[in-house]
Amino acid sequence: MRRIAIIDLGSNSARLIIMEIAENGGYKLVKQIKEMVRLCEGMGEERTLKPLAIERTLEALKQFDEVIHNYKIKEIYAYATAAVRSATNQEVFLSKVPFAFQVLSGEQEAYYDYLGVVNTVQIDDGIAIDTGGGSTELIYIKDRQMVEAVSIPFGAVNLTERFENQSFTAMILEVKKTLQSIPWLKKAQGLPIIGLGGSIRTLYKMHIKKDDQIATPLHHYQMPCVVVEKLFEDLSQATTAQRIKMPGIDKERADIIVAGLAPLYCIMQMIDSKKLIISGNGLREGVFYEKMLLPAHPVVCDVREHAVENMMRKFYVNASHARHIEKLVLSLYQGFMPMLLTTEALKPLLSTAALLHDVGMHVDYYEHHRHGFYLMMNARINGLSQKDTVICALLIGQHRFSEFKIEWQRYKQMLDSNSLLLVRQLSILFKIAEDLDGQEMQTVGNVQVTHGSKTIRIILKDCDAQMRNRLAIAKWQKEVRKYFNRSLIVEMS
Repeated sequence: MRRIAIIDLGSNSARLIIMEIAENGGYKLVKQIKEMVRLCEGMGEERTLKPLAIERTLEALKQFDEVIHNYKIKEIYAYATAAVRSATNQEVFLSKVPFAFQVLSGEQEAYYDYLGVVNTVQIDDGIAIDTGGGSTELIYIKDRQMVEAVSIPFGAVNLTERFENQSFTAMILEVKKTLQSIPWLKKAQGLPIIGLGGSIRTLYKMHIKKDDQIATPLHHYQMPCVVVEKLFEDLSQATTAQRIKMPGIDKERADIIVAGLAPLYCIMQMIDSKKLIISGNGLREGVFYEKMLLPAHPVVCDVREHAVENMMRKFYVNASHARHIEKLVLSLYQGFMPMLLTTEALKPLLSTAALLHDVGMHVDYYEHHRHGFYLMMNARINGLSQKDTVICALLIGQHRFSEFKIEWQRYKQMLDSNSLLLVRQLSILFKIAEDLDGQEMQTVGNVQVTHGSKTIRIILKDCDAQMRNRLAIAKWQKEVRKYFNRSLIVEMS
């Protein structure tokens, strides 16, 4: 087992993450600390880090040093961004800190943001925006490659200070003027925006509390831009005292949230974007991918596949059984497809649920389908939307027994009645596949499905002779009749 620490010293906050890499290659976050240090506070035109801001920052870094020492970590990667790179007293400050910081250029910061996004968000084309305390990074992603990037020297803290005695309109005009000077933004018309940073993450908190939603994972959370604009307008019309009382607003961010969201608001209007995708990953994760995980090729080929593979390793899933269940489920899906209530391409979801159907074994064998449901809902599979995550979790939860109960009303905002019925149909395929490989010995090589108006016939291919005496899937006759209105016939080839 190997552990590494990554420190991101920003203009508004200092963050530490500790990543653990197992011998089988699986990795996970084991510790995260955030301290609001406001390092760029009061820097002004002279660009000098002020004593009080330095004191707050040194106290936070001292805490990080103690945690790293307790975890016995020798590999430490420390990066400083906008506030430190623009400070005239940079050397004096760095001589006081307990770590050897690398001061990133704006372009380097944008690149690590890009790696954190492209390896964890299933996006081909879009504009990534990271609004920090002292700078805003914009990245143009095309065919999953970073083709343009720029760092703009304004963020939530310094914009707030700069326009403290001016109108909100003046700030918006200044931001728009700066954005209009970036020529390649014209190529991004209509593209989705991938948002990073504390101000943008606050939008997620506001949205789920405003609509009383289930707290689904923040990463990859999607919002229509019209909703984002409405939330921003509500914030801009409120005082700091009123914002503190708004659901989802942290009191430490209430005074700077409007300036923190101003670049996002302006760029949405400029490129006429329709959708915001919120990323919980950025610079720190980008560093991890480049330095530790994928140094030769720091961009994964398929976000979902990579995330599923990592989850299988983290939770020590029996890979041979899981991949055989995947094979059987996809073959059954091919045969049942004309009878399903959808025309959607479901293979990625079925593959994910099949490979992770036994992930709950990591908790305990008994009730492992229930444990698997919980892990799927909370362990975060990059590349899946919230709706896709819920569908996969429900399939995992129902792969053994029909009586697995879920409060369906909790998911009504993501799944309509047809979607829930589809999940019931698909769960039958998982139960059949699980019965066919119940001994985890791959005694049924594959299946073929034919159907008529009154029957569904499953033909077992490359089948062990002993299967003739244990065609347990006949017990699903009742469910097949209920959800497909046909009788089930099982044969051996």
